[in-house]
Amino acid sequence: MKVGRNELCPCNSGKKFKKCCLGRTSTTIAAPLSWAQRQAILKFAHRVKQGETEENVRKERFGKVRPEIVTEAFGRTLVGVGSKILGSEEGKKWLTFPDFLLDYVAHIFGREWWDDELRRSFLDRHPVMQWRCQIIDHIRKHSKVPGQPTGFNPTNFIAAFNSFAYDVYTVDHNGRLDNFLLQRLRNKAEFEGARHELCAEATCLRAGFTIKHENQKDTKARHAEFVAIHSSTTQQIAVEAKRRRRQASKNADFRFEHLINDAIKKNPSHPLVIFLDTNLPTAVAEDFFGEDDRELSRPMQTIVDRVRENHGGFDPYNMIIFTNHPHSLSSEEGRLPIGFSTSCISMVPSRPPVDPKVLLELQRASLLYYNVPNNLQIAS
Repeated sequence: MKVGRNELCPCNSGKKFKKCCLGRTSTTIAAPLSWAQRQAILKFAHRVKQGETEENVRKERFGKVRPEIVTEAFGRTLVGVGSKILGSEEGKKWLTFPDFLLDYVAHIFGREWWDDELRRSFLDRHPVMQWRCQIIDHIRKHSKVPGQPTGFNPTNFIAAFNSFAYDVYTVDHNGRLDNFLLQRLRNKAEFEGARHELCAEATCLRAGFTIKHENQKDTKARHAEFVAIHSSTTQQIAVEAKRRRRQASKNADFRFEHLINDAIKKNPSHPLVIFLDTNLPTAVAEDFFGEDDRELSRPMQTIVDRVRENHGGFDPYNMIIFTNHPHSLSSEEGRLPIGFSTSCISMVPSRPPVDPKVLLELQRASLLYYNVPNNLQIAS
């Protein structure tokens, strides 16, 4: 629409065009919006706002990671994982996200590995294979309508498999699943330690970090598990993951200083964050972690004080995240041992200080461990 200099300005100001918008815009002005156009814009703006709200809720529950990418085509469910697209079997759809995880882990570990595990007796199998077999038996036993989603009461083997599988997916989808770590995860003898390292990496991703792996084949120097780089601040931290071997006794002790000292001895060039899984029986863990998660328990404070005393009154780390994820304690149906997580941020670090906001994001992310998506959000 061509507007003359002496005509009323289309902006509805009541002024002539030459005294209003002529100096600020082209002489070609779009016609005023119709009622239908205005409603369409308002509807679109509402959808954008709703999408932002849903995204914020998703990040609160699952961390600052990429959303799931899911669609349906050719009678199959397709899920994007990193740069890969994985599909369900022909004529079969994944009904829930845990359904997808059951097949996804089998894909990651490889057909040859699974076939070899299936030839073993149940007790000789890898823990991941045991969990998966238990879940499949559980589904067959409790499914009321074949092909329809079925809700289950939480059990230890379901929580163990889903949290592990979601950590693998998180690392694979948001970064790079390191081949060296994957080999250790497949190895039954190394699984527990590798699984804790995987948990540490997934936690850092949920806190808004990217991951840079160290060269573990370099024997000239000791390396941290990986370096995490905070996306918005570019703060770099060295991450060490330590997990004590299982003590079956209910009187298991609280001696974890040797694990902290071993992490410190690696002497990384960046501020140090230690993920320490205590691997305690649930009843003992309750005493170690205490009832008030807003402050360190007495046993935990004693450990921190000893380490500080042995290092001249300073903490040779910037943060320790104490956890207890007792997946190996019980596989009985209906029993779900309690998990614990407490963070200790140093106020007197001997290493370069870290922005407290960065460490608080790690602290929040460590509490999301058991949060696993349930629904598959199919893209329209």
